[in-house]
Amino acid sequence: MRTWLTYLSASILGIATAYFFGGSMEALDILSSLNSFLLNLALCLTLLTLPFTFMAGVASLCHERKGKKVFLTCLSWSFLSAFLLAFLGALYSWLRPVPFPVTGTSSLSPGTMSDSVWKILSNALGSLSLFNPLWTAGTTMNFFLPLLLVLAVAGIAAGGRQEELRPAYTVLESFSAVMRNVSRSLTIFGFPLAFTSSAVFFLEMRDESITGFTSSLALAVLVTLLAVLPLTYALFTRFKSNPYRVMLRSMPVLLLSLFSSDRNMSLSIETTLSTEAIGNDKSISGTATPVMLVLGKGGSAFVSVAVVLSVIYSTAGIMLDPAGLFLTALAAACTSFLSSSAQGAEPALITVLVLNFLGLELYGAENALIAILPLVAGLGSLLDCYIAMLGTSAAAQRLGSVYDIGYEDIL
Repeated sequence: MRTWLTYLSASILGIATAYFFGGSMEALDILSSLNSFLLNLALCLTLLTLPFTFMAGVASLCHERKGKKVFLTCLSWSFLSAFLLAFLGALYSWLRPVPFPVTGTSSLSPGTMSDSVWKILSNALGSLSLFNPLWTAGTTMNFFLPLLLVLAVAGIAAGGRQEELRPAYTVLESFSAVMRNVSRSLTIFGFPLAFTSSAVFFLEMRDESITGFTSSLALAVLVTLLAVLPLTYALFTRFKSNPYRVMLRSMPVLLLSLFSSDRNMSLSIETTLSTEAIGNDKSISGTATPVMLVLGKGGSAFVSVAVVLSVIYSTAGIMLDPAGLFLTALAAACTSFLSSSAQGAEPALITVLVLNFLGLELYGAENALIAILPLVAGLGSLLDCYIAMLGTSAAAQRLGSVYDIGYEDIL
């Protein structure tokens, strides 16, 4: 059975389970514990496979003198998607202003969410110190970016054309092949994670009523997912690749991103699907997918702009003027490139950074985001994941390293 079908079936079963148990705290505790175990298992496997697949991919691309093109393609696609979606988010909020549900946690003291977010950011920036030991990457993903930088340097060094480097390059490729098999096994048998993530997601959100804002945001994300991003990608690749083919074959990681909102644990699955379902070259998949995890945050920028403008509209009763909309979108797009330090809570980080940039004091109204953060972060992560898969495919398309895989042969 195809992975997109097994993950979709597991997600539907998880949603049905959540509705069957309703408000049962015992079911939530059991499923949350199981979900945490599976998430940690997937994260450990990601940390095991990432160093070898990424370093081998960088070495191979440098050996063939293709690394620069891959990085520039990922960078340009990330910038295009981030700024485009941020400004579209501002335009959508201006055309259809909806008040934010400022209740519940909004009664917390002003700065509650801001203090937490600033702590996350300061800890992440502190992890960029060269004196941090590499092994700490095994305990926190705040070290993800420094780890990638170290592995990139090692991969570039191993990708040289000197004869004495050939044995090291061969050994690295062999280890990478082993880790790709590990990632493949995780992808095939990882569907229980879709079940637990979807069940916990709906059990946690059961007490949050469907509001005009959440419905409007979900509709906007759906339109962006099905129309805006595919059209942008088609124009970006000059209609040489089918974005809906990428979407269907990326279904497992799209679902995991939506329900867990943390893409670190599914990075190995993204890399595997990019190669064995979409048909991208394994070196490009191993390199571009982690890079896009850091850079491709246009979806988080999109939902953050909607949150900021909706909160302002709810508290002030007016929508910002065109200059304010422009600055909000610009700030969200720029700060989105810092949000990878807060995996699973990118919209909260971007929202606080944008509000501080604009110099707005909402007296704790933005704290209401905490109540619906799983939904908002999940929608942003869904778009981010699709942006990442499209970016990897665009890089492979530019280098002519995409192989046609028939439906009957996909993973």
